[in-house]
Amino acid sequence: MPQYYKQISNPMDFSRIRRNLKHGLYDTIDALSSDIKLLCLNCQKFNRDDSDIFRDSETLLAIWERLKASATALV
Repeated sequence: MPQYYKQISNPMDFSRIRRNLKHGLYDTIDALSSDIKLLCLNCQKFNRDDSDIFRDSETLLAIWERLKASATALV
């Protein structure tokens, strides 16, 4: 997918997030949040705004923000 790497200078994917979680590389919820946001924003940048993938990334980001807010409220 060479075109992707021409458009996206800082790629992020679920396998990298999963690996970082498994190895304890996120010191804070904000560090994890940064990678989730990057994943979604990259998806939105690369895909057309009328595509399912684009809309799914918006949904994922909205769900993540709600979960993060709920978790932060508990602390």
